[in-house]
Formats: sequence, C-alpha cells, structure tokens
Amino acid sequence: MRAALKKNAMKALFLASALAAGVFSQSLDTAKVPVRVNVAATVEIQPLAGSGGVGALRSLTANKVDTLVIRLPKTTSVSHNRQARAGVPALVRGSAGKVSLNLPARIYGNAEISLYSVNGKRVLRDMVSALNDVNNISRANIAAGAYLLSVAGINGNSFTARHTHGGGSLNIGVAFGDEGAALPLRKEANSLAGGWTLTASATGAGYGEMSPRDISPVKGRNPEQYVRLSRVGRISCDRSGLEVAVDTYLTAFEAGDHSIVPLAANARYIENDHDAKQTFSGGKMTYDRAVPFGDGLWKTPLKPDFHRNLIDVTECAAFTEIIVADTAKNRNPKQYVLGARLKVTEDKVSEISLVVTQAGDWGFNAANYLRYSMREDWSELPAAQRRTREQLRSDGYAYFAYFTDKNAPAPWATPCARLEGGAYTGDGGCNVGIPDGTSITPVSYLADVDYGMVVVFMYFGGADSHWFRILPAGYRYIHTLTAMKQSDYVAP
Repeated sequence: MRAALKKNAMKALFLASALAAGVFSQSLDTAKVPVRVNVAATVEIQPLAGSGGVGALRSLTANKVDTLVIRLPKTTSVSHNRQARAGVPALVRGSAGKVSLNLPARIYGNAEISLYSVNGKRVLRDMVSALNDVNNISRANIAAGAYLLSVAGINGNSFTARHTHGGGSLNIGVAFGDEGAALPLRKEANSLAGGWTLTASATGAGYGEMSPRDISPVKGRNPEQYVRLSRVGRISCDRSGLEVAVDTYLTAFEAGDHSIVPLAANARYIENDHDAKQTFSGGKMTYDRAVPFGDGLWKTPLKPDFHRNLIDVTECAAFTEIIVADTAKNRNPKQYVLGARLKVTEDKVSEISLVVTQAGDWGFNAANYLRYSMREDWSELPAAQRRTREQLRSDGYAYFAYFTDKNAPAPWATPCARLEGGAYTGDGGCNVGIPDGTSITPVSYLADVDYGMVVVFMYFGGADSHWFRILPAGYRYIHTLTAMKQSDYVAP
C-alpha cells in the first residue's frame, strides 16, 4: 500500500484475516476509490471471478481526481492457499522475530516495505532492491501485537499480509527470484493481495492501455490511485515521437531503472544541484559534473504526482516539469520539483539534464507547487494566438533584461501568476519582487509554438529554469526552479 491506512480500514483487514478459511459474504459494503489519470481515460475496477463484489466503470478527465464506488463483500476471508498466485510474493513466518519474503524481481525489483499497527500507525519503512547483495530490515523494540505488512512495487503493484509479532526486535529478510520462485504461503501469512483489478485506457488515440493493477480496496475511502498512461510509438523528432521520449523517461524514472530509456552510445546524464560547479563561456554553460547513469536520482524509484511537457520539434528536444510531492501518502521518501530536459539524436535519447530542487532550496514547497500548477491552463493555443519561435525567445529573454533595467520592455500582463519554488504571486502580476541590479545571462532555451511556451536555462546561484506561458496579451504564467540553498543566498 502507498498510503497510511485509516483505522477502520485496518480493522477490516485484520478482521478478514481472523475469520475462517473460504470466501463468503453476508451483504455488501461500499468502498470509495479515488483515481487520477494523466490523460482523459476510461477506468474500470472489477473483482476477480467469484469474489461476490460489484465493480465500477467511469470516464475520467485528465489530471482530475474522480471517485469510483465499488461494493465489497461485507465479511471476507482469504483462503490459506498452499501456492501463491502468479506474480504475488510469498511470506513465510520463521522463528520468533523473523520474517522472510520472497519477491518476484520483475514486479518488486525495487520495493517499499512497510509495517502498520492496528491503529494505522506506520512503525517501519524501508526500501529493498534486487540489485542489493543483502536486503535485511531490522527494527528493535516493536511492541507485541497484530500488524499489517505492506510491500509496494513498481507500477502500482502491492501486496499486504497480516503478521503477528511477539514483541522486541523484528528482522525482515527479502530474497528476489523469478515469477516461478514464489514460496508456498503458510497459514500464518493470510495473503490479502489482489482480489480486485484496476484497468485504464485512454479515450484519445496514441496511448497504450495499462496492465491490470492488483488493488486491495477496503470499506470506506481508500488511498488515491494514480495512473499514468504512456504514448505508444517510436522516439523521433516530431511531437508524438518526443512525447514518447518523455513518457519513456518517466517510466524509467518511476522504476528507478535507466536501462528502460533507449540511450545513444555517448548519452550524458546531468543533475544540477546547488553543489554543482558550472562555468559560462562562449555563450554556453559547461557542467563540471556529469552523473553516471544509474547514480543520483536513479537510485530511488520516485512516483510523480504531476508533470507537464514542452515539446520543441526544431531542437528535437523536450522539457518536462516533474512534481514529486506526495510523501504524506508514503509514495516517495523525499519531495522534489524537477525540470528535465531531454535531447534526442537519431531516434535515441542523447542527453538528460535535470534541474533538481528539494527541501532547503530557494522557496521550495512541493505541495504548493503541485496545488498551484495543477489548476493552471497551459493547453494548446488557437493558431491565431501563437507567437513565432523567435518571438517566444525574445519575450523570455526580456524578463531577465528587466533585472538590470526596469525600463526594459517586457510583455507584462494582468492576470499573470508566478510560481517560484512554491511561493505564488497570484494573478495580480508577475513583475513584483524582481531584484534590482542583478545581471542574469540566459544560456539556452526551448520553445513550443503550438502551446505558447518557452523555457529559459541559466545559472542563478545554482542551476535554474524559468518557464513562461505567453498569451497574446503577454506573460500568463511563469514557473521558476532554482537549485540554490536558501541559506546560500547573498543579497546584492
């Protein structure tokens, strides 16, 4: 599970574990499952055959949470099968204070292990990986009682099981195998995995369907299910091909596996945090630190809560702003707001360059960034409202000329809202709070004519991106990411 379970949900799960073997129901309970999809899609939640539940089907708007209401058997128990269902990990209870897990590497090669008490409090959390030689999780002084052990893998797959602990130290040992390596379930394990599946398919062309996701809904409100559907096709320099490149990167980002991305032989990966040293010479920024693929953020699978793309077919490149904010629901260990620039060469990704902002950086507040960004309109513009590529570049660069000369012409407009790290100006205007006497030299830019977007890259005390949404009246939205510690800022 990816969220701290509510008290009544925990009780329902433990009650289910305690009942006699076999599946039965006296009546139906209501479960509410919030779902959000990155594109307009049809979402369906259905029970496995014979469970006695009633599913739901609904059409969802892109990036808007909607709730599917399903009906659960009021009293449910899971049989003590001697063999685990394919793809479901097995739990074997060993001697006192020891638990062994055997996980299919394909689904759970990077997984989050959590332990919840009966009142929904998480008392243990750690990450395991098939790449590690040893995966042992130990905690001392855990009180005696009944717990829910949760394993959350990639692509939304999860497994939960009841565990009774006698008190004191607890050690969870994790081994990885192939799909057929699952050990038989012991009676004590009472797997609660699966039972229901969630599927989604885009209502528009160009997107693939998601693989069925096992979920374990409980009575009442459940954690939000986020579904990201990816473009299908090959990477290329047209809009759809660059969108495929971004979606492929996001899939790899979520899995923590760079090998998913088709990389050019000399591909570079760059993370620009506030410690990175950079020099500007000859109109170009030189980065002293290129991170090997597999290092940096690749080491931890992260699940974006929201992203938005800029596609530049002229440069054969794309920019996507990625918001990782939802630590409260235990989906990610840390919060980030990232600006990822992808270059494509001969149908392969030749460079991934990130502006990485996190806690302590300039104005950082991922929750605010998510809330404000999701409610903005960055949709495609009618042809009559579009600026040329050169006009977009000029308007973006004019913003920085204003730093040194307050008489410099820039397309200020009202309404205009600036989102800076997490601070929001609202629609009152974007020319407020801009420093005086500060010289900022733009390094490069990408532009999306169809959507009225331009993103400008520079060094502003750290790696920086300024992303503009420009309408006929002028600036409408400005998003800024600066990988500079707030404590390092020195006023001019």
